[in-house]
Amino acid sequence: MTESSPRVAVVTGAARGIGAATAHRLAADGFAVAVLDLDESTAAATTKEIDATGGRDECSAARAKEIPVGRAGEPQDIAAVVSYSVRKEAGFVTGQVLYVAGGPRA
Repeated sequence: MTESSPRVAVVTGAARGIGAATAHRLAADGFAVAVLDLDESTAAATTKEIDATGGRDECSAARAKEIPVGRAGEPQDIAAVVSYSVRKEAGFVTGQVLYVAGGPRA
């Protein structure tokens, strides 16, 4: 990786504790951080703290607007694909990779 390459970190469990501390440290070190956690409201608070100190959140509303469907993905989006995949009607579908990403980026 060159110095001009953007550095991105994905931190799971980033709403509190070690995960939050890791997200803050990586942001302070210049990484764009994707803050992920099951507790959405606390994760949002961690994101706001990082943004307030000059960090970059890769899952912010501004980034979501770049996705063709105009929003960030939600757990229901994945659940819908899984729900279809396990139905009897999907029995003829084999060996596929499904990208649940809101559409291709130009």
